[in-house]
Amino acid sequence: MRPSIVIAAVVVLGFAVGGGYYGLEVFPQRRFRAGLDQALATLPPGTTATYKSAHYSVLLRQAVVTGLAVHGEIPGDPPQPFDVVIDSIETTNPNLGFPDLWAHAVANPASFAPDTALPVADAVAIKGAIVRSAAFNLTEASVQLAKLRLYPWALLHDGMPSWREIQASLKPGSQPPELADLRPIFRAEAAAILGFAYDSYAAGAANIREALPGIDVEYDIREMTGDAFDRGVMRGASLRGITLNDNVVGALAIDRVAMGAVDVREPMTRLIFGDALSASLLNGISIGRIEYSGITARPPGQPAIHVTGFWLGPVAFADGMPVSGELGWTDVRVSKLQVPDPRVWDAFNQLGLETITVSFTLAYDWDVAHQRVSIHDTMLKVDELGTLTVSADLTNIVPNAAGMDQGSLAHLRLRLEDASLVDRLLRMGAASSGADPAAYRALIVGMLRQQPTGAGQGTMIAAAARAAGDFITSPQSLTIELSPPAPIPFIALRGAMMSPVNLATMPGLTVSANEP
Repeated sequence: MRPSIVIAAVVVLGFAVGGGYYGLEVFPQRRFRAGLDQALATLPPGTTATYKSAHYSVLLRQAVVTGLAVHGEIPGDPPQPFDVVIDSIETTNPNLGFPDLWAHAVANPASFAPDTALPVADAVAIKGAIVRSAAFNLTEASVQLAKLRLYPWALLHDGMPSWREIQASLKPGSQPPELADLRPIFRAEAAAILGFAYDSYAAGAANIREALPGIDVEYDIREMTGDAFDRGVMRGASLRGITLNDNVVGALAIDRVAMGAVDVREPMTRLIFGDALSASLLNGISIGRIEYSGITARPPGQPAIHVTGFWLGPVAFADGMPVSGELGWTDVRVSKLQVPDPRVWDAFNQLGLETITVSFTLAYDWDVAHQRVSIHDTMLKVDELGTLTVSADLTNIVPNAAGMDQGSLAHLRLRLEDASLVDRLLRMGAASSGADPAAYRALIVGMLRQQPTGAGQGTMIAAAARAAGDFITSPQSLTIELSPPAPIPFIALRGAMMSPVNLATMPGLTVSANEP
């Protein structure tokens, strides 16, 4: 081969390699940095950002920004500066056209539908984030987001508050703010909630400290994870290893928090459209079960309180009211040393208890349109004493302050399952009267069984008394059920409860002992 041909081939190859390098490295690098600089230039007035390096690899489809530093100011008197420092942000398959698409969205926001998303990247990994301010400090080891995307419709909707309006709402005043004054903040939060989505979320160890007037709070979270979130609809999330220290309420540790599905899209959309702040904004909200496991609370100067679990939800809202809900806790262990009231100490001592273990559940459904409330799956349990379960149907329940006075009771069922309560009460009574416990029990049972057995009200009283006597003789369970032929107004019911005789003669009342 002639030397000139070889030299020509080398030159062509050199240009090819150089052009490939430019196409695969130089041009994408420049485009990526230009887009990054363009994005940072759109930060709110008074907020600046810099970075140490920015690199994009076409072959790996990865972009890495290191040493990002943001400085800004929270309005106030005096203003409070804040700083955000992030060691690195790594994105996989980033959308290099995002800056241009966002610029188009800013220029033509009405061209985007509520469900039109701009993808940011397939994956975003943040490492070493620090936020510093006078009132709030955060350190976050790592955050990972999958399929992060933004929705311009919400973020750029016409009439959304400006940064200056948000700052003005945050600025403390001499008087407490009115609800209308907070509207810019709520609308901005609605835009943020409806403006982004991701397929999954995971965060490493975080430390947060808040300093407020008279309060200094610090808490740590070992791990946070989240399922898919899309415009106010979250499938679920969890937190692990939570510890909190407060100079007022003491220390708190929680092993795990699990959150069920949450949907706030409808009310957030109404806020975007400019609806006034009112109870009707609650309509459409649904909150899944939020469960706390392994709780240890240590009030200042007191022994620790242990709670196996606490939960709230599901909760749903309609007609501006919480129309269904559940809450409860399991195994709250309290000792008499934790209750400083001498009367409580006396009750513990007379019952022969040093500690009690309490569990509680409450569940209800409210048909606001038909003014009906159903209380179900409701229970109070004290392991050392017994369990009380309650179910009830209420009518004429209206959503106002007078609702409880206007309401009526359509059905009530109480069931007490005894663990040791009856025996402890009998011992207390015997001790106060100086009687033998067995003789005291027989005396009480005899008095109950000697009730008149005549027709009418006498028969009802005698039946209830006999059931109570059977329960005291062999304390297993006592069931009281009230099914009146017509709902009983609460006012009349409160009057009847002032006298056991009046209560025992109410129509529809039955009392039974030791039945399954």
